[in-house]
Amino acid sequence: FSVRIGSEMKGRRDEIAALADDFDISAQRLDELRQAQQRLLHDVSHELRSPLSRIRAAIGVLEQNPAKSATMMERLVREIERIDDLVGEILTLARLTSRSDEAEIQAVDIIDLVNEILNDASFEGEARGITLTSSVAGTFVAEVNGELIYRALENVVRNAVKHTAENTHVSVGCRIEGEVLRVCVADEGPGVSEDELETIFEPFSRGSGPVATAGYGLGLAIARRAVERHGGSVRASRAPGGGLQINFVIPRSPLRRS
Repeated sequence: FSVRIGSEMKGRRDEIAALADDFDISAQRLDELRQAQQRLLHDVSHELRSPLSRIRAAIGVLEQNPAKSATMMERLVREIERIDDLVGEILTLARLTSRSDEAEIQAVDIIDLVNEILNDASFEGEARGITLTSSVAGTFVAEVNGELIYRALENVVRNAVKHTAENTHVSVGCRIEGEVLRVCVADEGPGVSEDELETIFEPFSRGSGPVATAGYGLGLAIARRAVERHGGSVRASRAPGGGLQINFVIPRSPLRRS
């Protein structure tokens, strides 16, 4: 995939030169996909190795000291659940990336989904003194796969609650603009640097901040791909208070416009 032939055209402007340009573009894209696949395989193996190592260690403790069976069984169950969660996220990401299957489309009020997510997130944030402020009202019925859109929005809101500082708040707003819904989620956490605003959407990317090691780094990747599959977009920016701001654009009926 490193071969490029456009430079060999020596200024030609005919169909052969155009074909050479197309070839170079295709080769570049294929090379990027190959590299992404290699990174994904490396990251998956790395993420699976850690819980498997802990399972192996727990089994070793059980063999040497059967009296600790209750404690070690709890550890084994936790590690198996982590592996199960990770495999589930990887499969979701793979389906969204390959587009190998057609997701079921329903008429869903996305603002209802947002309010449901906010109720759960508010409960989770109480323990750390985090409040959620919202400007979410009205209805926005869209033709989407409700499960995918719910997961995309939930991943971002829960990330915001997880990474914002204690005793601060997360703001969530929805604004209807014609045939699209704009959703903005902003936290008061450490945020990310300007050069990481795109890389955080890559699988297994955790950024370089002090809370970057939490989770698997798949939530934002799944969120972007799920929304893009519906013809929308997800972008990150730095929030006015220094945290992270995620902006969704979700069209009402992407299937009719395609």
